Amino acid sequence: AQSLVVYINTSLGVLLLGFVLPMSIILIIWCSMSGWGLVLKWWYWLTGVIILGEIFILLMWWPTSFYVTGLILASTYAIISLILRQEAQGFVNRRMLARELVSLISVIIITLLTASWV
Repeated sequence: AQSLVVYINTSLGVLLLGFVLPMSIILIIWCSMSGWGLVLKWWYWLTGVIILGEIFILLMWWPTSFYVTGLILASTYAIISLILRQEAQGFVNRRMLARELVSLISVIIITLLTASWV
């Protein structure tokens, strides 16, 4: 994201809006396809969008490659969509959720430990 701010020559607000809008649309579609009423359960997908926006802002200030930033954003989206999907379907399979969370968090940790920090 830091490279994008320099490369595109745009403000952080425009870049954040360009990231959060598509992610919120995708999460809203994801939740509605899982059977949620969007008006009744609006705080679930709004919380997911806020978390993704906060992670995006946090990662913008890290002095690392955009590949690392992209992997961490994709992993965060995968974790949030996994939790929202299971919650929307009315059951949380704790074993599958724990397995997925451990694998995604271990990928993030390995990536951060082996990343090329500038």
